[in-house]
Amino acid sequence: MNDRYRRPYGVAQVGVGGYGRSHLASIAACSARGLCRLRAVTIREQDADGPFEAELAARGVAVYRDAEWMFDAESGRCALAAIPTGIPSHRILSTQALSYGYHVVCEKPAAGTTADVEAMRAARDEAGRILAVGYQYIYSASVQMLKSARLDRRWGELVRARCIALCPRSDAYYARNEWAGRMESGGTRIYDSPAQNAVSHFLNTMLYLAGESKDASARIAELYGENYRAKPIESADTQFIRGVADSGVEIGFWCSHAVAEEHGVRMILEFDEAVVEFERDGAGSRYHLLRDEVRRPFGAPDPDAAIRERVFEDAFAAIAENRSPLSSIDNASSHTELIEMLFTRCAPVVTVGAEHLETVRFPDSKEDGGAKTVVIRGLDRLALAAFEKRASYSEMDAAWAVPGSTVSIR
Repeated sequence: MNDRYRRPYGVAQVGVGGYGRSHLASIAACSARGLCRLRAVTIREQDADGPFEAELAARGVAVYRDAEWMFDAESGRCALAAIPTGIPSHRILSTQALSYGYHVVCEKPAAGTTADVEAMRAARDEAGRILAVGYQYIYSASVQMLKSARLDRRWGELVRARCIALCPRSDAYYARNEWAGRMESGGTRIYDSPAQNAVSHFLNTMLYLAGESKDASARIAELYGENYRAKPIESADTQFIRGVADSGVEIGFWCSHAVAEEHGVRMILEFDEAVVEFERDGAGSRYHLLRDEVRRPFGAPDPDAAIRERVFEDAFAAIAENRSPLSSIDNASSHTELIEMLFTRCAPVVTVGAEHLETVRFPDSKEDGGAKTVVIRGLDRLALAAFEKRASYSEMDAAWAVPGSTVSIR
């Protein structure tokens, strides 16, 4: 990768709303350290924001209405394209940017299908550029310490990784754009769902830790799953995944947006000689090591903003050092492959009957005393019990649950 660019690297970003603001904050933090400079953004005509655009112009940032127009005009001036857009546009925007000679940081997940991922990988290889995917938890210092411990067999083999993420979402969450809760958008398969989007970081982290080298994520060799929808959407809002990775690690994942309360995220990594527990709630993220009947903190807390910044920091380092980024299109492809297999071969989306549902309010909105959402009655308690028993929803004899299928991927 013989690169003509030098620091501070020029950055062009597609979109500044929604998660785009997070990318802008990370870019600003890297800019303050002399790593980069934001030079251009794309803001669609329907998203025009006069005061913010005037602020950008005052900082010397060019504003475009079309992404490809920006890629063409800024080619040679900007080294990296930031793509914090929705899943349906990841393939087309990433391949466009690469074709114009940009390095790329694309938001997670990489794409909805393995075919789209392969197209992105081929464009990366043809351009000779990097293509990072924004799974920021890979950049956590604690995760990197765990990866090293797993590869060094410090506590023997990693036998099992399981995680539960019960994170309610209101009607407003699904109304925020045209593709939320959809199986496809504009002819592009996306499988938007908790495991594909909002809590995909944690499933991807387990795949990464199960991988057999520093840069690799494990691929699933055998997969069982269940998909359910309680809300008036096309895709799933409640999921169960059980898999065996090609590295032999067992992986389990329980997740739902159709719960009444925020339970945060809990992950358990079982080694031959130790157990590591991860918890994420309103107080932040914490890891603990349980060994010889003693439980102690492991690693150090990483503020979310800091690890989001590392996605860009590492991308700039990868450009300078002529190497792959830590979260690459290569290891991100494992997650895409799992999700595609879950929906196409393991588990058609089952609609939960109205007799098992109720409408609740929870305080994610200041309007009308909290936002309303449809939830599966009793799912909070059931899912937590299923996690402890390592059982699926159907194995817990939930009246609304239907068994999925087990498939061998290779």
